[in-house]
Amino acid sequence: MNSLDYTTIKVVGVVEPHTNGIHAYLRVIGYIDPDAGWKFKRLYPDEIKEKFPTRGLIFMPNFLKRYRNLCGQCIYTGIQVSNNEGHDQFIWDRDAGLPAEYGVVVCEEKLRHKDPEGIYETLSGYQDTTYFHDGPFLYRYTPKTGQPYYYIEQWDLNNILSINQDRIICYDRDRSRYVIMNDNIAGTATYLDIMPDEQLKEWFVETYVTKAWGSILQNEDRNKLLSEIKNTIPAKGVPNEVLESRIARISLMFENFLLNAGQIQALAENPLFKECIDRSVAKYSEQLITNLQSQYKREYQSLQSEQKERVAQLEREVNTATAKAQAQKARLEEEQKRYQAAIEQQLAHIASNKKKIETQENSLQKITNEKDRILKDCDVLRDIIVSAQPTNPVGRVYGC
Repeated sequence: MNSLDYTTIKVVGVVEPHTNGIHAYLRVIGYIDPDAGWKFKRLYPDEIKEKFPTRGLIFMPNFLKRYRNLCGQCIYTGIQVSNNEGHDQFIWDRDAGLPAEYGVVVCEEKLRHKDPEGIYETLSGYQDTTYFHDGPFLYRYTPKTGQPYYYIEQWDLNNILSINQDRIICYDRDRSRYVIMNDNIAGTATYLDIMPDEQLKEWFVETYVTKAWGSILQNEDRNKLLSEIKNTIPAKGVPNEVLESRIARISLMFENFLLNAGQIQALAENPLFKECIDRSVAKYSEQLITNLQSQYKREYQSLQSEQKERVAQLEREVNTATAKAQAQKARLEEEQKRYQAAIEQQLAHIASNKKKIETQENSLQKITNEKDRILKDCDVLRDIIVSAQPTNPVGRVYGC
């Protein structure tokens, strides 16, 4: 039965934007009752539909004009009965006091399959305590004041939801969106190491290397050394699984481990380190010299062998390039000969045609020059022909 006094309670829910970008909806998850000492009361899906028909949403006209920063946040606010006919029977009461954040919406981030450095890169931009959700896991990242926080808490949601019903609230059907109402989460958390590689190296040097050089130099067994490191490094509040992770990662870094100038200087000034080095040099100096000589000899021979092989390779490359160049040169010379023969043939043809043209031009010029004489000869010839023709009975002459 619905017995809420809607004029006095503060409804708690998550602000979701309307499609127009100005209005909003409040997806109800519970309420705060002043008659119960302002204690939060969670509502389950059936109760939400009963008390806030028909969809469990509160319409909030023009809410995002004023409170854009609250979009996506969990808040409390006053409500009133809506005068408009529609899906939702209640609307935001802007005169019932300012809305305020209440609870923390869990962010969605893909963290499960990232290495420590990848997780730290993802989370390092968050300045406040923040909850994240990825698959069946809930994570809490808590930056410490003045220094990075290099591990995070992790819970299995399947194990803790039933014992945190009023602390962790799922507010969608897909069980993918959650609100944290109380940071005091019941259930055992595990811890994930998120220290980046460079910080891990610095942490290892500062917490162990500069303080235990004697043990490091005397311990030739790598596994024993790692065990000793684990037992020697002071935890200082670091959870055991985080320490295990860091030791395992350090063991994989030994081959590429480098000390910076400050760390080398700190080691050089450490009396224990100096004494250990002096004793080691006094005891093993001849052996060290012999080993160094053997090492340098091997390196020198290796370099000589590499140099010879490199020279031989260069000679092979030069010979191959020379052979290709010579073959290319021969082809070019042959092509040049063919082109030269074709050019000479064309030049001869041109010269022959030129001579024919000159002969024709001379003949034409000769005809032009003797034109008048030829015409006179034709007139003479015509007269001769005419005079040789007999006359007809009427005295008409036939001729050309």
